[in-house]
Amino acid sequence: MCTRSPFPYVSIIFYCFQFVFESMSESGSEGLAELLKNQKDRFFADIDLVTMSDNYWLGKTKPCITYGLRGLCYFFCEVEMGSKDLHSGVFGGTAREALPDLIWLLNHLVDANGTIQIPGILDDVCPLLPEEEQIYKGIDFDLDEYQTDAGLIGLRFPGDKVNSIITCYT
Repeated sequence: MCTRSPFPYVSIIFYCFQFVFESMSESGSEGLAELLKNQKDRFFADIDLVTMSDNYWLGKTKPCITYGLRGLCYFFCEVEMGSKDLHSGVFGGTAREALPDLIWLLNHLVDANGTIQIPGILDDVCPLLPEEEQIYKGIDFDLDEYQTDAGLIGLRFPGDKVNSIITCYT
């Protein structure tokens, strides 16, 4: 798809876009890597930028462009209760169990409202600006429809469209 520049004082400039729509991300995008390699000197020969978006629409009527996503942090946690495995028939009830302690630990990572309780983990997260909040308020998003479609009994922020959308991405 090509279009002329919307600026009348600029000589004719063409913007050319080439699209590849692939909808198999939930099953590993089988064949996508091979397609990209096979077409690098043909379809993608003059491409200056490639962007991939593995996201979803917020509603059912308007497509959206995602321009920011939440980051992911991966952690490893190992709970050891002793220097060797013990037989539960001999030591059960007298030795501490790793699973209940792990459950207790995980339960304390967030509070009852789902707010992360790890000191310092949100220090680098920028606060929401008032103009950003206004953008979220204008997004066509139906919380009731979202809850029904997801089969949820309740939402973390009932009736609060702005915080519900923000927490999808942050």
